[in-house]
Amino acid sequence: AISVFCMTLAAGAVSLDIGMVNLWERQVQSLFFEVRGPVESPDNIVILAIDEESLSQGQHYAADPTRLASLKPIESWPWQRRAYAQVIERLMDAGAQAVAIDVLFIADSSYGDADDEAFAKVLGRHSERIVLAADYSPQVRQYGVLSKPSLPIPLLEETGVHIGSINFRKEPNEQIHRLGQEFLRELALYDGSFDGVEAAAVASEASRFEDDFIAAEAPPLSFAQATLKAANKSYPEAPRENIFFHGPRETFRQVPFWHVIDDDLWRNHLRSGASFKDKIVIIGTTAAVRRDFHEAPFSQSMQYPHPMAGVEILAN
Repeated sequence: AISVFCMTLAAGAVSLDIGMVNLWERQVQSLFFEVRGPVESPDNIVILAIDEESLSQGQHYAADPTRLASLKPIESWPWQRRAYAQVIERLMDAGAQAVAIDVLFIADSSYGDADDEAFAKVLGRHSERIVLAADYSPQVRQYGVLSKPSLPIPLLEETGVHIGSINFRKEPNEQIHRLGQEFLRELALYDGSFDGVEAAAVASEASRFEDDFIAAEAPPLSFAQATLKAANKSYPEAPRENIFFHGPRETFRQVPFWHVIDDDLWRNHLRSGASFKDKIVIIGTTAAVRRDFHEAPFSQSMQYPHPMAGVEILAN
């Protein structure tokens, strides 16, 4: 009944040439998700959450640095990159299929070269099963808008890890509905058609990114595509548009980041990572202070008022 009613409204809008059809379509999709309700998330995907609890561990370390020495790499934000290196080592040793990090490493570590080098060493050891994030948000230039990505620093990128775009398009209802590869497709990067970038590349200020990717044999991947590739999981190559949302926030299993880096919790509470065996682990922020929240189905409605963390959208 809801569908028939909305289709009737949409048909009327088309006949009146009102530009509301796309908005209604997305609103109906969101409504259908909520009417359906949450469904069980895949049990082989785990979010390692950079949550408020993990971000607050610095004060505990400061109170007893000798007993809590393992927390030193997360004493203050931004965390040392040694923290991610240690977590990757533990997850890989525990048998995780892949680790994807929804954190941008686009500048040198504030803790010095040794911190980056320690991180790069671990990335190189497990490069085939690691994903780092890239941001392809459009940059405004004097000759127009150019999609120049914020990529991991060369030291990290050159380890051979997979790189995935964390960007999504927002629809007329201000929600995220479409897969990350749809964002790349609209940039004329996804399917190897670089016309849009070539046009910008003739400008005098064309970046190294444009030159490299115009000549690239393979187009960039979305974060989800790169993660499935790192986990050696197949996925449909045919164009697909929309994200299948399993439910509201916290539908996917979440483990606080600091539980993995703390020696005692890792050994006793997490049983040295036994529950991460054969899992795809996505590391990302869920803390309110980091402000990585977005509108999507199962959010910003009467029944589900809370926005969804970016890492949870990536998990979906």
